[in-house]
Amino acid sequence: MTTSLSTRQGLLTKSASKLSALLEEGKKELSDQLPHEGLTTTHLQEKKLRLLKLQKGIQTATTHVDVALQNYTRAADALDNDTPQLTAIIEKVLANSSTMQDLLVKAQSLLSELEMAPEDISTSLSTHTALEITPIQLTPIPIPKFSGEIWEWESFWSAFEFSLHTRNMGDIHKRTT
Repeated sequence: MTTSLSTRQGLLTKSASKLSALLEEGKKELSDQLPHEGLTTTHLQEKKLRLLKLQKGIQTATTHVDVALQNYTRAADALDNDTPQLTAIIEKVLANSSTMQDLLVKAQSLLSELEMAPEDISTSLSTHTALEITPIQLTPIPIPKFSGEIWEWESFWSAFEFSLHTRNMGDIHKRTT
C-alpha cells in the first residue's frame, strides 16, 4: 500500500510543480502591467490573450492538483494500521496536504486577479481605440482669390459671402465667430 501512496505523492508533486510555475508566470504577467498609453492596440490584444491563456492554464492545473490531492489522501486513508512508521507517514501526508491546500488558495487568489485584468485591458483598449480614430477631413470650401485691388473688392466680397454664408454649416466649419 505504501507504493500506491508514494506513486500518488509523486503525481501530486508533479501537478503542484506545474501549478507553482504557472502561478509565478501569472504573478510576473500581472506585475508587468505597463502603462497602456504607449502600447498599440495589437499589444493590448496580445496581452489580453496571454492573460486569458494563463487563466485557463491555472484553472486546469488547479483541477489536476485537487484531484491528485484527493487520490493521495485516499491512498493514505487506505493504509493498514500495522504499516511500519504509520505515524510518521500520516504526519507527512498531513503536512503535504496542508501545503497543497495553501497552494490551491494562492491559485484561487491569483485567478480572481487574472479575471479582472482582461476587463481592465478591454477598458484601456476601447479608450485607446477611441483615441486612434482619424480626424475628419472636411471638404474644402471654394474661396475666391482677392488680389488686393480696390475695384475687385465688391465682386470678391459677394463671391466670398455666397461661398460661406449660403451653405448650411455651423460657424465652427466656416471658421468665423
